Amino acid sequence: MKNGDKIRILRTMKGFSQENMAEMMGISRLAYGNIERNNTNLSKAHLEKIAEVLGISIDDIETAVDSVANFFDHFNSPQVNAGTTNTIHQHNDFDEKDLIHQKEILQLTLEKMLLEKEKAEIEMKYWKEKFDLLKD
Repeated sequence: MKNGDKIRILRTMKGFSQENMAEMMGISRLAYGNIERNNTNLSKAHLEKIAEVLGISIDDIETAVDSVANFFDHFNSPQVNAGTTNTIHQHNDFDEKDLIHQKEILQLTLEKMLLEKEKAEIEMKYWKEKFDLLKD
């Protein structure tokens, strides 16, 4: 899964529109849309800004959606797509309730990761302050 696809999933999970993201990043909606469509080389500066707007780290963009990628890769498999245009409703492993449940699990996982990141940042700040006091 490419970064643009991952960013789209995370943006959607946060409830932001493309317009919101573009505005918060200080770029046009068209430029932001090109990022999500993987039509542009994503600069490190834009990646950092996207992570900042979403309240996550750049690493989180890579790791937070691994289970999402695996989940959706399932629907691209030949056995799921064979012979039908409406596989989601006909496939026994996943129905609408399962999809909603999976989305909720992913949202909770993302929230947990963000809380752990926030806790680590607070702890790092504490130890930095202690270190600075000892240095003086």
